[in-house]
Amino acid sequence: MSDFPPPHQHQGYSNYSRATYVPNPPDRPPGIYFDYISKAWNVVNTNLTTWILATLILLVVTYGVNLPLSFLGNYLAYGSALGAGFPGGASRTPSTTGILISLGFSLLGAMITYPIQAGIFYMAVKQVRGIQVSPGEIFSGYSRAGHVVLANIIMGLLIGVSFLLLIVPSFYVTGALGLRQVGRSCLPRR
Repeated sequence: MSDFPPPHQHQGYSNYSRATYVPNPPDRPPGIYFDYISKAWNVVNTNLTTWILATLILLVVTYGVNLPLSFLGNYLAYGSALGAGFPGGASRTPSTTGILISLGFSLLGAMITYPIQAGIFYMAVKQVRGIQVSPGEIFSGYSRAGHVVLANIIMGLLIGVSFLLLIVPSFYVTGALGLRQVGRSCLPRR
């Protein structure tokens, strides 16, 4: 017999609310059920305009920030906005300073876009819990921006290392850390 209590009785988990929704009832074995897709669509469809606006905001900010920063970083590092490997791009080998500047621009883009992605996750969790959401809540991730950016950087490093080790574990780590990030970084503390 183990000296450790089951996970649901562990003291660290006691402050989290318990869900009333059971994904697979006892009479339904684990598997792929297409009725869950229709249930998810019904949840989104109840507030479709909000989700369309939030997605447009996400796309505009993500591409409106990351593309110019990427082109500027490539220009400073490689002497071309297209970077290495493109026809007509990379007329010189990058300097260490250029690479650091390019990395800094990537970090700046991450600091702007990752909290918006966290806001989308937060909106989804709220709507699944039955709470009304609005497009402005996409910016709610900025209240914990440091945590969100740090979690994404660590997650990216772990996924990269697992991908180098073997491709299949990277899918496991991606899924496990993605779900953990939603639970820890995106939701406000109680």
